[in-house]
Amino acid sequence: MPDSPTNRFRDAAWLQNRIDLIIKNHFSDVAQGYPITVSFGIRAQYRFGTISAKGGKCFIRMNYLFTDPEVPDFVIDETLAHELVHYAHGFGSGLPRLYEHPHQGGVIDIEFAKRGLLGVHHQAEEWRKRNWETFYKSRRGVVAETPDSLDDSVVNRWDDFMNHPNRRTDDELLALFQDVQRRLGFPDTLEIQKVEWILATTRQKTLSYYYPRSKAVRLHGLLADRRAPESALIFELAYWIIRRNHSGQWERIQAVMTQKGLKKTAEEALAWREKSWDRFRNQYHPLNEL
Repeated sequence: MPDSPTNRFRDAAWLQNRIDLIIKNHFSDVAQGYPITVSFGIRAQYRFGTISAKGGKCFIRMNYLFTDPEVPDFVIDETLAHELVHYAHGFGSGLPRLYEHPHQGGVIDIEFAKRGLLGVHHQAEEWRKRNWETFYKSRRGVVAETPDSLDDSVVNRWDDFMNHPNRRTDDELLALFQDVQRRLGFPDTLEIQKVEWILATTRQKTLSYYYPRSKAVRLHGLLADRRAPESALIFELAYWIIRRNHSGQWERIQAVMTQKGLKKTAEEALAWREKSWDRFRNQYHPLNEL
C-alpha cells in the first residue's frame, strides 16, 4: 500500500492523494472510465464506502468516521481499494460490467489477491473485527448528534442529495465559517472547534444546532443546497460564534452583528427563514417521500 502522505489532516485532498497512490501502485492496468471524485460522506455503523455514478462521473465516498486518526490508514486504504475493485468491474465507472452482482462469487477477494492487496485486506478486516464496535460506540454520542439512520434508503437519499453538483461542499462551509469568524473578531475560538452539515430528519426544523460535547456547530443539510441564500448560512454561523464567545442574549447578539456590518445580512436571513424556510424544506427535503 502507499506511504502516508505528508498532510495528516484527513480531508478530500488527503483522500485524493491516497486513492491516486493506490491506483498507481495496484490499478494502473485498469482502463480509464468515469473520472473519480472521492470524499467523506456520512457517518454509519456498517457502511464503510460506496461507489456510484452520475452525470458521467464516478463518486467514491468514505464513512465520515474515517476522519478520526484512531482509524488506521490501512483501513481507509483497503476501503478505497475495495471501491476501486468495483470500479474495475464496471460498477460506478462506465466500464463494461464483468459480473452481474458486485460481490458475486467472492470476486473481491480474488481481485485483492491478484493485485497484491490480500494482506492489507486481512489486516483491515482484523482491525474492524477487534476494534470497530468499540470505536463506533465510543463515537455514538457524536453519531447520535447527527440524526443519521442506518436504513439504506435514508442513507442513500442524503448521500445523493449532498453529492449533487449544486451543493455547497464541506470545504466551502468551513471557509465561510472562517470568514465569519474573522469578520466578528473571533478567529481563534475554542468554543466552536468544527462546523458540519447535519443530516436532519423531517422532524428537525431548526436551521442550526450547537453540540457542547463535541463543540460543533451543525447546519441543516438543506442549507447545502445553493438555492438557499448564503445570508442564511452566514447568519446561523454568526449567531453561534457570538453566542458561544460573547453573549447569549439575543439583543446583544443583534448589536454585535450590527456593529460588525452584518445587520442587512441578518435581516435578509430572518426574513427568508420566516417566509420561505418551511416551503423550502417541504419542497426539497430528501426524506419527504419516505
